[in-house]
Amino acid sequence: AAAVGRLGAHAAHQQVLAGRMASGYLSHDEWQLRQAAAVAIAEIGGELAGSSGPYAIMIAALLDDDFIEVQCTAAESLGRSGTVATKYAAEACKVAAWAVKNPLPEVRVSAALALAQLCGAAPQVLARACEITAAELGSEDRELAMGAAQAVGALGGDAAIPHIAGAFRVAVGALDDERFRVRLEAAAAIGRLHGALAEPAELAAKVASEALRGGTGAASGGIGAGMGTGAEGPTSALRAEAGKALRALGPDVESLGLEVMEMLAHGSSEVRNAASEALAEMGSSGIGHLGMALRHQNWRVRLAAANALKARGFEDAHSHVSVTALRDN
Repeated sequence: AAAVGRLGAHAAHQQVLAGRMASGYLSHDEWQLRQAAAVAIAEIGGELAGSSGPYAIMIAALLDDDFIEVQCTAAESLGRSGTVATKYAAEACKVAAWAVKNPLPEVRVSAALALAQLCGAAPQVLARACEITAAELGSEDRELAMGAAQAVGALGGDAAIPHIAGAFRVAVGALDDERFRVRLEAAAAIGRLHGALAEPAELAAKVASEALRGGTGAASGGIGAGMGTGAEGPTSALRAEAGKALRALGPDVESLGLEVMEMLAHGSSEVRNAASEALAEMGSSGIGHLGMALRHQNWRVRLAAANALKARGFEDAHSHVSVTALRDN
C-alpha cells in the first residue's frame, strides 16, 4: 500500500483500494501493523489522508496509542497530509515535541521528522530536527542509520544541507550490507536524499553565494569602486573555491552574474581568474558581464575578463588590455 502511494499518479487507480486495505490495519492488535498502516495512508496522501478525508480521524486516534512509535508515526502522517485540521496539528505537535526527548534513538528520529512536517515553517524547528536525525547517522544499528538518512532527505531545505553529504555516504556504504532489509532501506534513503536535492543548482548556488559575500578581501564598494588596497583577507581561497563551484554549475546560476562580476576586482589573481571562468560558463549572460568588464578602469579586471573571453574564441579581447598591463602581469 505504501508503494502504491509512492508511485503517485502512476498508480492512481489503485490508491483508493490501497487506502481501504491499509485503513483496516489502523486498529490492529499488533502495533507494528498500526504503524505501517499510518505510513501507507500518509504515502497515498491526497484526499484520503487530508483533514476531511475518510481516514484522518482514524490516524488522529493513534496519537493516543499505547506505543510511542505509533504516536510519532501518526503525527508525521498527519503532518505530511498537508491539510491537517488545527485540532489534529496541535495535538500532533505536542506528541512529537515530547517524543523528541525519548531515550530510544529511533523514536527521536521519528519525532524530529514529525516536527518538521508539522512545523515546517519555522527554520529553527527544521534545524533542530536535522541535528537530531544527523546525530544518528553514525549509529552501529544500520537500520537506524538508514532511517536517519531518510529523515535528512525528507526534511530537505537549507537546514539539511550540512548533513546531506554524510547521509549519502552512510546510505551508499550500506548498499552492500548482507541483510536485504538494510539494503532496501539504504536504497530508500538515497531516493529521499536525491529528492532533497531536486533543485541542486539552487542549493549549491546558495552555498557559493554565501562564500562570495562572506570574505574581507574583496574590493570595497564592488567592481565600480576599483581595486581594494588593503591586505589579503583570510577568505581568498574560499572565494576562489566558490568561483570554481559556480563555474561547474554553469548557466544554472546566471542570476548570480553580478555578484561573480564583483569578484573580478578582488586582490587575489586566483579569485579573479575563478570568477572570470565562472562567468564564461554562464552562457550569454556571463559573456555579457565579461564584455562589460573589458571597459573597466582597472587593468586587472580587464585582463581577467580578456583571458576568459579569448579562451572561448574572442581573439580580440586582449586589445582592451594595455601592453604595460600584459608585461607587468
